Parts: sequence; C-alpha cells; structure tokens
Amino acid sequence: MHRSRHRIHDPQDRLRRRHHPGPPRQRRPRPGHRPTTRVFPPHIRKALTARDQGCAFPACTIPAPWCEAHHITYWSHGGTTSTENGTLLCSHHHHLIHKEQWTIQVKAGVPWFIPPPPHIDPRQKPQRNSPFRC
Repeated sequence: MHRSRHRIHDPQDRLRRRHHPGPPRQRRPRPGHRPTTRVFPPHIRKALTARDQGCAFPACTIPAPWCEAHHITYWSHGGTTSTENGTLLCSHHHHLIHKEQWTIQVKAGVPWFIPPPPHIDPRQKPQRNSPFRC
C-alpha cells in the first residue's frame, strides 16, 4: 500500500496537539558546564539598565531601551551571561567594539573602555561614559 506524503490532517487534531503538547522540556545544565544560552534574561537586563542607564560607550547619549546587552568577555570565549560581564551599548558602538577590538574593563562596577592602538589612542587611556552620571 502506497502512502501519500501529503496527508490531510483533522484541524481539530492539530488544535488539540497545539494546546496539549505534552510535558515541557527542561534543559538542565550538566555539572561543570555553563548554560546553553547567551541571551541576557530580563532580570540581568534590568540590572544593566539601572547601572549603565544607556549606552556605556564614552560620550554616547543613547538611552537604555535602544541599547543591546554586550558580553565583555565574549560568550564564545567562555564569558558568562551576568551583570559583571555585561554592559549596554547602542548598535553603532556594539559593532565598533567588535570591529575595532576595543577592550572593556569593569572597575568598581563601572565599564571603562580602552581604545585599540595606535590609530585611535596610542596611549590607550581608559575612558568612561559620563552623560548619565549625576
């Protein structure tokens, strides 16, 4: 007996499966392994917003709702998705950080930006954003 690839499904059956998909799948990290997600969850995003208040790049005034969360130590290099390893950057500065290889250091909870030598700052003097600071 030959079966057709395109079976006609009962719409009610599809509706039942959509609303009753079975038990939820839970991802449990194996011991010694880091979480499988690199997306900053809402509670960490809120903490970054409270700390940075907007794009943390020096002299940028883009507000926090328009910013992206950035891993200071890249997630692909073992960086964690945490407040200590995150900062807010506008899209322009987020791309600049990756393209120009700026370095970010957090000192006393404040992100400091060190430009790549020599075309931007041969001395590599650390800079921080101040428009959001009182």
